[in-house]
Amino acid sequence: MIGWTTTKKIVIGTNDGEVKTFVADDHTQTAGRDYSASAVKGWVMVDHDADRLVFSAGDAVFSIRESDLGDATPPATATVVSASTPLPYGGRVYVGGDSQIQILNSTDLSPAAGSPVALPGAGILGMPTGDWNGDVFYVGATSGRIYAVEFF
Repeated sequence: MIGWTTTKKIVIGTNDGEVKTFVADDHTQTAGRDYSASAVKGWVMVDHDADRLVFSAGDAVFSIRESDLGDATPPATATVVSASTPLPYGGRVYVGGDSQIQILNSTDLSPAAGSPVALPGAGILGMPTGDWNGDVFYVGATSGRIYAVEFF
């Protein structure tokens, strides 16, 4: 899986549901924890607004503090059927799912007002991609369509 580099650390998600951190300079593992029996989808994203790491595996989205990787602190979780890799932006986490986009609050992954955004007939949605200048995000679907949705 592709990792995300935070300040002098590399964070990766594995095919067996683990999230691990490594020192960027020498690749020494600093922490790791198993979160799911399913593979971490795409990569682990850094949510700078909430100071958390967010990722999805199976039908779940997880949000954790990097410091909680090495202990038993439970992560914030949300169920999203066919969850995509999440996109953190502006205090929210945007996640593609089965014909809908879930918009979750960054701190606890509770549904934001107006969530979910239903896209009937879309099929499974991929990871949202942000257009920061236009305040919209785009998401592709297994139906062959690409949707543009305004951030809120």
